[in-house]
Amino acid sequence: MKKIAPIIVILVVCIGIFAWSAAAFIISFFTEGGSLIGLLLLIPGLCVIAALIVTLVTRIKEIDKEEKDDLSKY
Repeated sequence: MKKIAPIIVILVVCIGIFAWSAAAFIISFFTEGGSLIGLLLLIPGLCVIAALIVTLVTRIKEIDKEEKDDLSKY
């Protein structure tokens, strides 16, 4: 149960960020100079998603370590 909550939260946030970035990327093609502006709007969103995934992996490792430490107390 401890692992499910962070996964769900990160997944929802990643979907939201990706939707925003993709929408900005697509909308930018309808403006002048769209491809460069589109990339400038898409790249930060993808970087944030990558950082969230790294944070999730770190948190799951911390949760696994907590469970081992808790069991060793008994």
